[in-house]
Amino acid sequence: MGGSRNIIEQEQASADLEEALKVIKQSETELRAIVDALPAHAWCARADGYNVFCNQQWLDYGGFSQETARGWSWRDAIHPDDVGAFVTKWSEVSTTGAPFDAEARFRRFDGEYRWFLVRAVPLRDESGTIIKWFGTNTDIEERKKADAVLAGENQILEMVAAGKPLTAILEELCCLVDSISADSMASVLLVDSANCLRAGAAPRFPKEFISLIDGIRIGPTVGSCGTAAYRKEQVIVTDIETDPLWADYRELARTYGLHAGWSTPILSPDRSVLGVFGIYWNKARSPSPVHFHLIDQITHLAAIAIERQRSQEALRASERFARGQVNAFTRTVEALVMESETDGLVGHVLRTITDEFNAHSSSVWRKDHVSGEVNFEVALEGGKIVTKSDASIVAAKPFLPIQYFWPLPEDFHTGKPAVLEDIRQFPAFPWGDHLLAQGIITIFCVPMLIAGQLEGLTGIRFSHRRAFRPEEV
Repeated sequence: MGGSRNIIEQEQASADLEEALKVIKQSETELRAIVDALPAHAWCARADGYNVFCNQQWLDYGGFSQETARGWSWRDAIHPDDVGAFVTKWSEVSTTGAPFDAEARFRRFDGEYRWFLVRAVPLRDESGTIIKWFGTNTDIEERKKADAVLAGENQILEMVAAGKPLTAILEELCCLVDSISADSMASVLLVDSANCLRAGAAPRFPKEFISLIDGIRIGPTVGSCGTAAYRKEQVIVTDIETDPLWADYRELARTYGLHAGWSTPILSPDRSVLGVFGIYWNKARSPSPVHFHLIDQITHLAAIAIERQRSQEALRASERFARGQVNAFTRTVEALVMESETDGLVGHVLRTITDEFNAHSSSVWRKDHVSGEVNFEVALEGGKIVTKSDASIVAAKPFLPIQYFWPLPEDFHTGKPAVLEDIRQFPAFPWGDHLLAQGIITIFCVPMLIAGQLEGLTGIRFSHRRAFRPEEV
């Protein structure tokens, strides 16, 4: 009987042990599932830092297996700029046993680095000796980006307030974006009065590329930036190789390794185009919500900077123009006193107008009330006065319909100035040839009053396309 009882007890103990092992194994499986599901990278290392376990989140992120993750491979995943400080701090806490807390960039399986907050605590034996470390890596990439953007915004606004040069501010904006995205190429292009793209800042772009696009006119199919400026709306090109907007510039993009370009117009409060902000990439890709938010922030800052500079330029120009008006008035009064000949006075006035506007030349035309045309009277050309009797003037047939200057003649009769922005775009005719031969491109036409009546116009000529401020008009 005693022997049978012992056998039964042994069998029961064996069954109990087997059941206990099943429970433990089940608990381990459940615990492993919980650890793998954690929204962080969980790991365990020996006292010396030798890794012995990583949860599935960590393995998936790094592209490791449990076998390849063992040992010291975690050091290879840390960004080269961060690994020195990280290892030094780990050595310190390994000695002191203090909790570990550090930030570093870890390489993802696709080669991209992201910021993580690494925290670990020691496990000690009964004697107090550290036998293991348990830790987590928490992704803080978006927080780091937000912190960087906030700091960058403050710095840029300080630069704007201090009146720093626009080129320096735009350069800082692009560098801010490129510091957040390691493989991005940020740029800011300005749009001039002729609706052409002009270099603003593009620190990561080759200078040859920027020189090639400088001066390109915006349009409906001018890559990402030229189209965004033309449409006054954001243009997202995820693959330059196939997008029709790049049909005319695809070879240029290939030459410089551009495969995606996201462009956003920089608009003034009245929705005029100040410039365009672009982010380009060396591979096809689409923007994330984080990218869209960053683009909005940078575009807003760029608009503030450009508007501030233009306001300052307009103020300085107004001050110069006001001083010039006083000077012109003084010089004209002196001429009235000193000049006895009408031609001398007219010549003086034309020189004054030409000087004050930094123009190429200027002319006076009289209205013929019978034909309704305007006829050339006198001009300052090449520093000399030429009249309607001059042979070169006669040959150019200096009489034109008022519609040449004012497409809507009623605008002339209301005294509204007109701007001929580019006479190269006009159909060929003798007087146009006469002007083009002198290199004249833009003409500012001002109705001329004689005894309170509109009797002609003054034409102020420029050898470049030019915009006119309200105070000049």
